[in-house]
Amino acid sequence: MSFNNNFGTDGYGPQESTYQVNKFPQYTVPYSGPSSSVYHSASIYYNKGWQVKVTQGNPYQMVATLQCELSSDGITPITGTGSYVTVNWGLHYKTTDKDILNVGTNIIPWIGQIETSDRILLANAINSPPKNGILDFTTFSTNSLSVSSSQTIWYMVQSGFKTVPIVTPILRMTLVVPSTYNMTSFNNYIGSNYSVSTLASAIGIPSNWSSIMPQGTDPNPTGSNGIPYLYGWLKQPPTQDQNGTTITIQQEWEYGLWPQNIYGTRL
Repeated sequence: MSFNNNFGTDGYGPQESTYQVNKFPQYTVPYSGPSSSVYHSASIYYNKGWQVKVTQGNPYQMVATLQCELSSDGITPITGTGSYVTVNWGLHYKTTDKDILNVGTNIIPWIGQIETSDRILLANAINSPPKNGILDFTTFSTNSLSVSSSQTIWYMVQSGFKTVPIVTPILRMTLVVPSTYNMTSFNNYIGSNYSVSTLASAIGIPSNWSSIMPQGTDPNPTGSNGIPYLYGWLKQPPTQDQNGTTITIQQEWEYGLWPQNIYGTRL
């Protein structure tokens, strides 16, 4: 008995298929026969990235399972090219320190009360502190709320509280694919800003995650000198590690507020 390498198109392509919760189709191919034929078939399927189980007996039994397939974005399932061995999702968090004067109003609401002119004076004083350590607030605006907020920031900086820890959500997908797979597809759309709904529909994140993944309300451009800032999940470059016949790919999307003039319209 002969086999070719174009599985899914020959007479021994997928016999059964199911549609999993995570949206990726699963194909199952059973085969039985003499040991030499079964092991020959198993080796070809295995080298194509299928999970293979062989049971000795009379006749020998083989079951090859393909969990899902790849697309131009490296994620969305299609038919006919490449295959996953496994796919795992994770929602992680990282903490970074941000200068207190540049923390968003979602973290420190009253910082939005500081007028632009006062913010400039305050930033200059933080970067180049006065020799006596005393900041003359009589040079600030006549807006009492702005001056009061500026004083609070200044006194916090004087006490050593110069930065605020910011927690950033990270969506992480880990894949294992055959070593023969063309990896160029995973480099598409790097730097693109995704909404949660797009990730849910086009990428296939677990459906019950949408409620725990943030998607903030975009700020009014008039409050940021006319530059539109959009909340979303920025696609990062993938990391790739090869081990024998498989490649492990880790793809991440970082949540944040991104300027539209750099990252484009949110997908």
